[in-house]
Amino acid sequence: MPRLSPSLLLLPLILAGLLATSPARAANLRARPRLLIVSVAAADDPRLARQRAIMAAWRDGAAERDLRLVVLVGGRGRHPVPRGGFAVRLLGKDGHVALRSDAPLDADRLARVIDAMPMRRAGLR
Repeated sequence: MPRLSPSLLLLPLILAGLLATSPARAANLRARPRLLIVSVAAADDPRLARQRAIMAAWRDGAAERDLRLVVLVGGRGRHPVPRGGFAVRLLGKDGHVALRSDAPLDADRLARVIDAMPMRRAGLR
């Protein structure tokens, strides 16, 4: 019978370890909030006022989902202002962009998208 290399015997364990979320990584992700990033050309844009009003009215729902509003006036780095002068991005706890829009996002849509996220379904807020 052919003899298997010890490294080949460990391969399934190594792969399982890479695919699993470690407790430390899960704790780190739990500590991060979800972000609703609004990039706007001017602070007096009525769409920004609308998004702020939506978030203020939905304060408890946003808090329950660990969602924070970040406003970038003039755009910065990875979140430039598009041609229309307004953009909204919902970032998950792991930093992925879960939703993009060129109009304010209502609370129902935000709740549906966040509640479908893997960490939210797993009970990690």
